Amino acid sequence: MAIFLNELTPFRLYRGQYYYPIDLKDRTHNSIVYLMTPNTESSINILNNRLAKLNNMIFNSYFIEKNVNLIINNDLNKDGDISINNEAYNPSILKDLALNESVSSNNDIILNETGMELKLGEEYHKLLYPEFVDSIINEESETTKFGSYNYTTIFRQILFNNRMRSQAECLKFYEKIRNEVKYLKYSFTDLRLYKNKNLFYDWAFYTDIFYKNNTKFTGDRGLDVFFTFLNRFLMDSRFSNYTKKTIVVPVTDWKKAVPDTSIFDYKNSANPFSFIYRTAKINPSKLQAWKDYTILFTGENGYFTVDFAAMDMNHLNKFVSLTNNILSGEYTGVEEINHDSRQAIVAQLSDKLEKGGITLTNLTGGTKELTKDDLEKMGVLDDPSLTKDPEIKKAALVNKLDKIASKSTTTKDAMETLEKNDPDDKDNEWLKDVLLDLQSEDGIKMNKARKSRMEETQKKLLTKEVNGKSVAKLMEEFQKNDDIKPMELKIDSMDESWKKVKFANFNKQYDMDPDIVAMFTHFMHVTHPMNIVDIKSQNTSTSEDYIDTWTCNYEDAETGKRFTMTLDIPRLISNRFMKLRGNEKSLIGQLMLLPVVKTDGDAVQLVSNYSKIFIYRKSPSGLSKSSPIINKLVKALTKYEGKDIKVIDGDNRKICIRYELPMEFIDLASMYSKIKFKDGSYISFNMDELSKIPFDKSYFKPGSPESKATDEMLANKYLACYVVNGKKIPFIDTSIDMGILNILRSHDKSGEFDKIYQSVSVAKRLMYSEASIMNTKIPVVVLLSYNIGLQRLLNRVGIKYEFQETRPSRENTYIKFEDGYLVYHSDDPGHNMLMNGLMQCDFNDYSIKQINSKDMWLDILDDFGGRIKADGFDNFYDLMIDPITKEICKTLNVPDNYVDLMIYGNDLLVDNKFNRHTDITGNRLRTNEVIVGHLYQVLAKAFGAYRTMIKRSKGQATFSAKRSAVIDSILTHDQTSSDLSTLTPLLEAETASKVTFKGLSGMNSERSFGLDKRGYDKSMLGVLGISTGFASTVGINRQTVIDAGVRNKRGFITPKKPEELNNLNTFSMMEALSPLAINHDDPFRTAMAFTQTSQHQMLVKKSMPSLITTGADEALPYLTSNKFAYKCPFEKAVVKEVTKDYMIIEDTKTKQKDYVDLRTTIQKNSDGGFYITTKLDPIVKVGQKLEGNDIVAYDKQSYSNAIGNGGKGGNPFGLSYNMGTLAKVAIMNTDLGYEDSCVVDNSISEALESKVDVQKDVSLDKNSNVYNMVSVGDFVQEGDPLLIFQDAFDEKEANELLKNITDDNAEGLSDLGRKPVRAKMTGRITNIKIYRTCDDEELSPTLLKIVKAYDAKINKLKKIMRKNGVDKEYTLEATSKLPAEGKLKHLDGVRIEFYIEVNDKFGIGDKLVFSQALKGVNSYIIPKGDEAFSDYRKDEYVNAFLTISGVMGRMVPSAMLQGLMNKLLIETARQCQEDLGIKPRMLNEILTDFKD
Repeated sequence: MAIFLNELTPFRLYRGQYYYPIDLKDRTHNSIVYLMTPNTESSINILNNRLAKLNNMIFNSYFIEKNVNLIINNDLNKDGDISINNEAYNPSILKDLALNESVSSNNDIILNETGMELKLGEEYHKLLYPEFVDSIINEESETTKFGSYNYTTIFRQILFNNRMRSQAECLKFYEKIRNEVKYLKYSFTDLRLYKNKNLFYDWAFYTDIFYKNNTKFTGDRGLDVFFTFLNRFLMDSRFSNYTKKTIVVPVTDWKKAVPDTSIFDYKNSANPFSFIYRTAKINPSKLQAWKDYTILFTGENGYFTVDFAAMDMNHLNKFVSLTNNILSGEYTGVEEINHDSRQAIVAQLSDKLEKGGITLTNLTGGTKELTKDDLEKMGVLDDPSLTKDPEIKKAALVNKLDKIASKSTTTKDAMETLEKNDPDDKDNEWLKDVLLDLQSEDGIKMNKARKSRMEETQKKLLTKEVNGKSVAKLMEEFQKNDDIKPMELKIDSMDESWKKVKFANFNKQYDMDPDIVAMFTHFMHVTHPMNIVDIKSQNTSTSEDYIDTWTCNYEDAETGKRFTMTLDIPRLISNRFMKLRGNEKSLIGQLMLLPVVKTDGDAVQLVSNYSKIFIYRKSPSGLSKSSPIINKLVKALTKYEGKDIKVIDGDNRKICIRYELPMEFIDLASMYSKIKFKDGSYISFNMDELSKIPFDKSYFKPGSPESKATDEMLANKYLACYVVNGKKIPFIDTSIDMGILNILRSHDKSGEFDKIYQSVSVAKRLMYSEASIMNTKIPVVVLLSYNIGLQRLLNRVGIKYEFQETRPSRENTYIKFEDGYLVYHSDDPGHNMLMNGLMQCDFNDYSIKQINSKDMWLDILDDFGGRIKADGFDNFYDLMIDPITKEICKTLNVPDNYVDLMIYGNDLLVDNKFNRHTDITGNRLRTNEVIVGHLYQVLAKAFGAYRTMIKRSKGQATFSAKRSAVIDSILTHDQTSSDLSTLTPLLEAETASKVTFKGLSGMNSERSFGLDKRGYDKSMLGVLGISTGFASTVGINRQTVIDAGVRNKRGFITPKKPEELNNLNTFSMMEALSPLAINHDDPFRTAMAFTQTSQHQMLVKKSMPSLITTGADEALPYLTSNKFAYKCPFEKAVVKEVTKDYMIIEDTKTKQKDYVDLRTTIQKNSDGGFYITTKLDPIVKVGQKLEGNDIVAYDKQSYSNAIGNGGKGGNPFGLSYNMGTLAKVAIMNTDLGYEDSCVVDNSISEALESKVDVQKDVSLDKNSNVYNMVSVGDFVQEGDPLLIFQDAFDEKEANELLKNITDDNAEGLSDLGRKPVRAKMTGRITNIKIYRTCDDEELSPTLLKIVKAYDAKINKLKKIMRKNGVDKEYTLEATSKLPAEGKLKHLDGVRIEFYIEVNDKFGIGDKLVFSQALKGVNSYIIPKGDEAFSDYRKDEYVNAFLTISGVMGRMVPSAMLQGLMNKLLIETARQCQEDLGIKPRMLNEILTDFKD
C-alpha cells in the first residue's frame, strides 16, 4: 500500500510505502529530494530504503556539488548582482567559474578555473583561488544575538582543505554511489545536464566534513552556523525551477553521528534535531524558512512529516516524542498504510503502463497546451477516437485511470478493473484501441520478456567501455560544451597575445568518440528504435590507412532481429589530418549554417548532418495576401467611400528594404503612402519619414526601461506608424494587422468601413510557407500534418480551432470539408503563414474525421507530387535532427525536434529580416566534426533503407552498410577533402586553417556563389583573414586567423570589434609572416601572395628566418603537426633513448612512452606531382628533462634557431621558420631586365637550389623474379636500371629454370624477356618502399629475399615500439599483406617504389618572389667574378636586380619598406660591430659559408 508524502497528516507516525511529491504536469521532472544525511553511507541507505522503492522509476538522477566555492560564498548562488571591488557583476559569471568554464565580462574581469584577473587601469592583476573569494568578493556576514559571523571565512576554513579537488574525484564518488544504488541512471558533474529531471541532491559529503572540522562553533553559535550551512544546500537558487521540494532526514543515522549525547542537546551537537528543538523554543519564526518543503523524518520501519508553518510548543512535543519513538525502535502507535491513495494508484498504474511501452508523464488529465476542462469541452475525453493526437489520448487514459482509482482501494483492484472487459463500461469501446495506439506511438509493440531484456541491455550499455571510457561518460562528455582552453606558446615576443592562443586548441580539444557514440545511439530513440546490445572500437590501422573500426550490435525493438554495423572511421594525424588509401588527406574546415537560419528575405534554411530543407514564403499573385485581416482590410478600403478615412496611394517597397519590418506592414506599404483621419492623425507607411518622428512615451509605464529609452532604442523593439500630434504611437501587445484595423475602426464614426469589412470575404489563397524537401515543394502545414496529423499540429502550435457543421460567418477563417468546417482563430502572423498553406489544398472530398489520417494526407501529398516520397518524409521526421544538431539547438535556445523546428522556421518568415550569406554569425566552424557528420549520413541512410524495406514487407531487410562507407563518403562525396600536399610548414598551417562554405550540408553549387556571397563582411573580423584564392574559389575558400574567435567544440563564431583586434585575431599565418605586405599592398596582390607564398614556396638550400617578425615564425612549429618539428606530448617527461633512427620519450608521471621517428621520410606534394624528404634532427640528449610542447627534433631545412635565442635566458627549444633567403637587391632598370623579369648572381642561384624527389614505381606479379635492384644511397643516372625483373611463365618448367638462375649468369636471360625498370631522373636513391597484396609464401624466392630484407629493418623498429609500449606500429611501413585497394588495386603481388632525389638549381626561366607577390622571371645569372656592388660597401655584392616598373606597377610598396627596415637592422648591427673592432660579415660571405 502506498501514499504520497504530501497527502500525510503531519506529526503522525506511519508505516508503508510512499511516493515523494511530484509535479503532476510532468511526473519525471521538477521534483527534488534533498538528502539531509550525516554521511554518504546514510545517503545510500535512504536511496535504497525499501519503503521508498516505488520512486525508483521516476527518481533516478543523483547530484553532488563538486565545487566547494559555491558553498563558501553564497553570493555565487543568489539572484541579483554581486559586488566586486564595489562594482556590480552578474553572479552567473561566478557560477560559470564554479563550473570550471572560462568566461569574461565587460572586459574588466576575466575568470577561469585557475582564478581571476581584474582590470585596474590598463593592466590585469591576477588573483588566484581561494584567496580572491575572501579578499575580492564582498564577504558574507551576519550578526545574531549569539554573535557575529563571517560565513565566507568560516566555511572556507572548515571545508576547503577537504574539498573535492577534481572532476575525476567526483566521478569516482559517483561510481561508488552507482555501485550501491543500482537504479540510478544519471550522475553528471554539470547540473545543467539534468535538464530539471527529478533529482536526489546529496549534501552528505560536505556535512561529513563539517562535523569533522567544526570544533570552534558550539551551542547557539554552532546552531547559527549550522543553519546557514544547511541553507547553502536548501536555498541554492540553481534549483528554483524545481516546484516540488522534499527534505529527507534519517533519524537513526543522525543519532549514530552523535552517540555520546542526546540528539536534542544543542550545546554539544549541532544537528537538524537539536536545531529544530532549540529554535522552536527561542525563535520559532526562523523555521518558516523551510515551511514550503515537505520534510520527512524516517526510520527503518516508520516515518513522519512535519509542518513548520504550524510549529508550536504542542507540536514540538509531538516532534520530540515521534523522534524518540523511532530511536527506541518500538514505533508505538504507528499507523499502517492499509490502502493506496487515489493519487498513488494513478502513479502505480502509470508505472505499469510504462513497462508496457506507454509513457504517461502528465497526470493532470490535460496536455501541455490544453487543460482537462478544455478537453472535456472538446468531447475527446469521453471519446478519444475523435483525435489522432497521442497526447490527448494519454490525457483521456489518465482520466480513465483516475476514475478507476476513485473506485478502488488498492492498485491491484484498479489493475483488475483496467484489464477487465466490462460490457457495461462504455469506455471499454475506446480504451483497448487507445492502449494499442499509444503503445505503437510511444515505441513499438513487444512482449514483456523482450521489453525487460531491452531495458537491461540499455542499462548495461551505459557501463560498456569504448577506448577506456564508459558509454555513460562519453554521453556526458557529448553534452558538455566547455570553452576552449588557451595554449601558451613558448616564444620570445613582446606581443602578449601569444601567451593565450585559444584557437590553437580547437582541434586538439575536440574528441570524436563522444560524438561517434551519440550518432550510434541516436537510433535507440527514433519511432521504431534499434536497441544497442554492444558497441566497441578497435585500432585497425595499417601503414596505408589510419583507422578505427567501430562495431555496433543493434537489435530491432519490434522484431528482435539483430544486426551488426561495422564501420571504419579515420584516425586523425596531429588532430587534423588523415591517412587513407595510402595518401595523407586534408579535410577543409566548414563554415556550416546553424540549424535554422533565415538566409534571404523570403527563405529559411534548416540544416543538419542529415540534409537541408528550405522553407519559402510563397505569395499568390496580387497584393494584400499577407494575412486574412490585411486581405479583408484592403478590400474594405478599396470599396470604402466615406469621409472619415482618406487613403493616399503609394509604393514604399524600396524604402522598406532598408528596415526590418513585418510582412503585413510591407504588404500595406506597397499600396499606400498614408491613411489620414479627420482629427489630423494618420498612419504612415514611409519608414524614412517615420524614423524622424519621436515616440509617444506616455504609452509606456512610468519608470519602465522603455520610458527612459531613446527613440533609436525603441525603434529596435516596437513598430510605430500611427502618428498623433506629431508623435508616433507604438503597437504594444497586438499584431500589426489587428492594430491597424483597430485604429481604422476607432476613426470610422459612421460605421461604414466596419460594415464593409464584415461583409467582404477572405481570398481563397493567401501568403503561406512552402517547404522544399527531396526536390519537392509542399506547404509546410501539409508536410507536418502528414507527419503528426493536423489536429496534433494545431494543438502543438497553439491555434484555437473548432469543428462546425454549418458554414461559418465571413469574419472567420476556415477550411471546408465534405461534412463540415474546421474554423481556426489566430492573430499571430506565423500561425496565419502556416495555416494559409491549407488553402492550396482541396478537402471537399474528405471527411473532417480524416484530418489525422495518414491516408488522407498521402492523397494530398499526391497533389504536390510527393506521395512517392512519403517514405522519405517519414525518414526526415526521425532523422533530420541528429544528436549534434539537437545539442546546438538547445544551446541556441531554439526547438530541438523536427516538427517544432519547422514551425520555428515558418515563423521566421513573418518579416523581412534575414542573415546575409557573408554574415558568418549565422554559421559555425567545424573541422574534424565533419567526419562524424559523414558517419551519421551513412547510418541514417542505412536506417532509412531498412525501414522502407520493412514497410514494404520485403524479406531479408537488413540494417547494414559497407564497412568503408564512411571513408567512401568522405573521399567521394565531400568537396572539402583532398590529398594533403606537403611542402612547407606554412603550407600545412594554411591547409589546416582553410575553411569553406561548401561541404556536407553546405552550399555546394558553384552557381550559388554570386558576388554578394564572396565579399568580406565585418562579422568575419577576428575569425577570418582577408586571404582567399583569386581564381574560381575567391570568397568561397577562406583562411581562419591564427586565434579565431570561435567558442567551444561546436565552433560558435564570436566576431571581434575593431578595438579588440590584435595580430593573432587579425592575420592568418601567411599574413602574420608578412605583416608589411598585408598592411600596405594592393589587396589583389595580397590574394596572389597567399597562393604564391603558402602553396608554391619551396624549401631551399640556404634559407633563414625573417628579420622582421610578429612572432608567427616562432609560433609556427607549435601550430603545426609533428612532421617538421616534433613536440613533447607529455606535461613532464624525460628523454630515455636517442639513436640515428628514433628517440624514446617517457612521461615522468605515468611512465607512458612516445616514439619519435628520426629517419629520412618521404612526403608527397600532391599539387606539384613530386615528393620531398624531411628529416627530424634531435636537439635533446638522453636524460634531458622536458615540459609539454618542448620541441625535441626538427627539420633543419624548415626551421633555424630563433634569432635572439642564442643568448643567456633564451628558449633552448626556440625555432623560427625559414621564410626565405636574405639578399641584397637593387631596384633599378638595367639592360638585362625589363617588365617583370629579374637578374640574380651565382650565389643566389646556388642558395635557391631545392631538392625534390621523383617516384618510379613498378608492380610485379608474385611469381616474378627480380635481380640487380639498387639500394638506398645509390647514385643513378637517367636511364640507369633500378631493377631488372622477369615475368612468370605459364609453364612450370620455365619458372623452375628462372628460379635457379642467379645474377652471375643474368646476361643469358635476354631471350627470356628481361625487363629493366629505368630511372627517369639523375640523382640519389633516398628511399625504397615495398608493398604486397599476397602472403609471403606465395612470393618467388627472389622477391621473397628482397621483401624479407626490407621487412627486417622495419620489424626491428616495431619491436622497439612494442618493447616500450608504444601503439604506433601502423605509422611505420607495412611488413605484411595489405588489401588490394587504392594504389594497390588489381595488384596480386608486390609494388616497389623508388624515390630519387634531384637537386634543382635556380636557373634562367625560373620564377622568384621578392617579398610578397613581387614575382620575377629570371632572365640572366651573373657569373661568379662579375658580381655588381655599390659604392657604399664595395665588398658586398648586389645579389639581384628588380625593375622599377615591376615594383610600382604591381602596387607592392611593402617590398621597399621591408628592404629599408632590413637594411636599417643590418647596418645598425654592423656599425655596432665596427665600433667594437669586429669586422662585420657581408651577405655574400654568409651565403658562401651557409651550411644547408
